[in-house]
Amino acid sequence: MAYTLPNTLQHTLISLASLSIFLLSLGNNAMAERIVSLQSGDWTDASTWSNTISDGDEVIIQSGHTVTISTGNLYNSSTPNLQITVNGILSFEDSKIFLDEDAIIEIASGGLLRGIGNNNNEKVKIGGGNVWEEKNGNFSGPYRFTQFGGEVVLPVVAVYSLNAEHNADGSVSLAWKNEVIDGTGSELVIEGSYDGSTFEDLDFITSNTFSGTQDITLPDNGFIYFRVGIIDENGNRQYSSVASLGQGASTLTKVFPNPITDQTFYLTGKNIQSVSLQNNQGIVIHQYGQNTIEGFASLSLPDKLPNGIYYLRIIAEQGIETIPISIQR
Repeated sequence: MAYTLPNTLQHTLISLASLSIFLLSLGNNAMAERIVSLQSGDWTDASTWSNTISDGDEVIIQSGHTVTISTGNLYNSSTPNLQITVNGILSFEDSKIFLDEDAIIEIASGGLLRGIGNNNNEKVKIGGGNVWEEKNGNFSGPYRFTQFGGEVVLPVVAVYSLNAEHNADGSVSLAWKNEVIDGTGSELVIEGSYDGSTFEDLDFITSNTFSGTQDITLPDNGFIYFRVGIIDENGNRQYSSVASLGQGASTLTKVFPNPITDQTFYLTGKNIQSVSLQNNQGIVIHQYGQNTIEGFASLSLPDKLPNGIYYLRIIAEQGIETIPISIQR
């Protein structure tokens, strides 16, 4: 006669079995390690590595080490998920490596992936597809291979201390400091704005290094606000703080607030003899009184003047300058 376990005991055993499977999966995940090269050598030589390479491991070829793959089809049957970082040299000699679709080979700055065979048989396969072959040539970092192919890796750059100034010839100079946190090359975009909220691309700068002080000179197109952006490998932008020409960057006169959000604004300067308000075609909209301004003056905008970008043309003892202002009432 067959004996049936009580329902409570059956449920308990099922729960314990499920727990065992769950704990086993945790144990397998916990086995992933960081494996580093101890010396130059063959990939399959145990003395090359700090430990045995297994699925899920992070593998690092250290700077100054050359690790050679000479086994014809490495991992052809297992295709492990490895995160490989090459700070030294990863060399292929008439061989291929087969990796899981989630695997990554990262060639760091100063690192190199190369083929040294004679029959164009060297290949990197990730997720079943060829992402590198010897005929493609050697690749130096920063470069990354995934199942989608290869891509240049751009660095993380911090931009700070942005300053904007008017020059005597009417141009605008921007200066800033930046620091490369990771990587050696990137692209910067210089943006300008009339109102401080909507920015336009003005210029792009590409270089192999961005550590230190950078500067650029632009024509004065009426922009009041400026910022510098870092463009990452995915096209995303990270920006510096915004610098304004209206807050004291002018060599002779200061206008505040700018943008002007009320009927009244203020002017400071030395021996200002004439102030006129012009539109972007250079047409005088309003001429302020001819009384000399010395130090500080309170001025009013014309009634019913539409919001937008205008210019104050100022004649002073030291010379003539034009200051762009933004009216946002």
